[in-house]
Amino acid sequence: MFGWTKIFTLIAVAAAVAVGTGGAGATSTPTLASATASHATAAGKASTAAARSGALLTTANLSTRAGAARYLRAIGVDPRGLVIQRSARNYAGPNCPGAGWACTSAAHPVVQIAAAGGNNTFLCTTGSCVVVQATRSGAATRPTRPLTAAAAPNKATCNKTSGLMQSCTITQTSATAGNVAIVVERAKQASSVDQATSVVSAKITQQATVSNNNQACVYQDITETLAPTNKKGVDLTTALEGHQSIEINQDAASGDNTVQGAAAPPATAACVAGPLTQTQTLSSLAKGTAKITQNQNAADSGPNVSLDIKQNQGTEDATGLNKAEFSQTNTLTAIANTPAGPVSQTQSSPSGGISANVNQFSHGLSTASATQTETQCEHAQTSGSPTCTTGSPPLYSLTQKQYGPVKNTAGKSATAASRSLAVVRKDEGSTQGDNPDDVFTINQSSTQSNDTGQDQTNEVQGACTTSGNCTVSQTTTVNGETTTNTQSGQEVNTTTSCTGSSCTTPTNINIVGNNAAFGNGPIQTYDFNTGALVNSFVPEGATIDSNNGRAVLVVGNEVFYTELSGGGGATDFIRVAPFNGGAGGADIRTLPNPSSSGVQDLAFAGGVLYALTGYSGGPLQVFKLNPTNGAVLGGPVPITGSGQEASADGFAILPNGNFLINLADTSCTYNQYDSTTGAQIEGSSLTVPSASLCTGVATDGTSLYFQTDFNSFTQTDLAGNFIAKMTVQGNTVEDISLVGG
Repeated sequence: MFGWTKIFTLIAVAAAVAVGTGGAGATSTPTLASATASHATAAGKASTAAARSGALLTTANLSTRAGAARYLRAIGVDPRGLVIQRSARNYAGPNCPGAGWACTSAAHPVVQIAAAGGNNTFLCTTGSCVVVQATRSGAATRPTRPLTAAAAPNKATCNKTSGLMQSCTITQTSATAGNVAIVVERAKQASSVDQATSVVSAKITQQATVSNNNQACVYQDITETLAPTNKKGVDLTTALEGHQSIEINQDAASGDNTVQGAAAPPATAACVAGPLTQTQTLSSLAKGTAKITQNQNAADSGPNVSLDIKQNQGTEDATGLNKAEFSQTNTLTAIANTPAGPVSQTQSSPSGGISANVNQFSHGLSTASATQTETQCEHAQTSGSPTCTTGSPPLYSLTQKQYGPVKNTAGKSATAASRSLAVVRKDEGSTQGDNPDDVFTINQSSTQSNDTGQDQTNEVQGACTTSGNCTVSQTTTVNGETTTNTQSGQEVNTTTSCTGSSCTTPTNINIVGNNAAFGNGPIQTYDFNTGALVNSFVPEGATIDSNNGRAVLVVGNEVFYTELSGGGGATDFIRVAPFNGGAGGADIRTLPNPSSSGVQDLAFAGGVLYALTGYSGGPLQVFKLNPTNGAVLGGPVPITGSGQEASADGFAILPNGNFLINLADTSCTYNQYDSTTGAQIEGSSLTVPSASLCTGVATDGTSLYFQTDFNSFTQTDLAGNFIAKMTVQGNTVEDISLVGG
């Protein structure tokens, strides 16, 4: 997934694995509530062990030395030096708690088996740690008796603060007391060398049965500062690479899942209030008298700061709370100090930057809060103290490139079968559900600056689908020019794209629809980009008897609409109400119906109001009206053509002036008709793709938007070729109108 597997295979890893299977009712395989921490010689081994550990535990027999050794070898751990502790209170780590504890070093593999209500504690502070924790039921003394969970939560801690290559894997299962995993990883270097690479990873898997909770607390940091000075007249090339990743998978039947922060070094490794933290700071301060080349995360090998959180993706009936709060920061600074040049600087890559994926599911409340911040600065100077103050490039050749991808995807689904990992693009299978009060918040910011203002590209993407509400807020600042973009709804997929200081954000298209109903049918406004219901109101005309909603048209802050009297009779008036962003209001005036039948559709072009009439007995014809007083300006234009019925309920004015009308009530076949004669234009037919029931149609001049299947809106080009489809809540929308664009 992350694209730097080859780098991982070259590094030594300290891995912690908390493990457990079964419950008090197990009769053959020991039940674990616990922690296994392992040191492998490569991250590839640690990753394989983590992936297989859950399945291996179902058959593992940790009650014997041979069984424990077989299990350790199966997950890629050398069992030589294995120590087995059987005591009420077992401790493995650097500081024995004192009398009453069975203590051993964490420098060799350890298996801890405590009596029921006992305590197993594991702390990994060295580069080689192996621990398996379990608790025996009752007063059993035979090693084959089933084991039960300890009284205290399973607790596994990785605290690694030295070395540039670090990895920690924790797997925990608890039947009665819950799981706590704490990971602190800091890779830090400050030197005068010209090359440095850091790879830091963490993987936490937690399973809790009954009402037990899962808690994952993580602090992860890469800080590299290089300040090389070359010899006189010698070219200097520097390269900094940082990749950090976190994967968290939590499942709890009725307990809570929490992702939060851990205390930053030098504080004691512990859970703290606030967000999980991932931060990366790379600084290159190069000084020379000749050519200087500076590369920071220039290798196109995947995200530099990556996070994946999955909560209850394997627990279909989960009822507990899900909470995930995190902050990701990536800061790149490159300063070249040379009087002669040339200078070449590159920061990040098209696939680099920051990435996060979140998937949550519970019948209870799920909340997620994401903050992503990226800052890039490139500067070349001829002398003086190194400061990244851009805007005054030296006279020598200067090449500067910056890439700024910042991406976050998340979503919802009500069925476990459709849950899947979100990817760095819109993902319809990702999950946050299924509680209507779920909340997902994404705050993204990206800042770029360099001396030339050239070769700068930036893409900030936020996507989420939820049963509640999602809000994505984006801020991009490129060479002092700021662009903001905020989108909200149940489904959001929005991107700010920048080339240099020129940034574009999505066009907001809202679709307004009038619902068919025998009394009190609402006029609803939907955000086409997200599918969210923006606003809704029941117009005054819909409250009369059993009036049945039909036409709708928004012009400025006025909404024109019609009703079929008594459910299916002729329209009494074309009514006008304030739009007020979809909140509506009482009618402000009425226009006379120009016909003796129902007015099923309205359109607007060239300052003229067009009314399609004839529902349902005919004849089908179009009138041109004054939008202020309803005076007839032209028509009626009779609509004639093969198969055309008076019950047609889709009508728009195309940019070429022709009428676009469907063949009949809910027909997905639309034809063009001459606006003067009403005759069908041969060869103009189009059929809305992937739709069975179609009614209203509207155009913004470049696209057509259709109501489809009473649960979606479909966008095509003017020839009917598919562009996009947005699913919305079920409705009975007839005519539609566009707002925005």
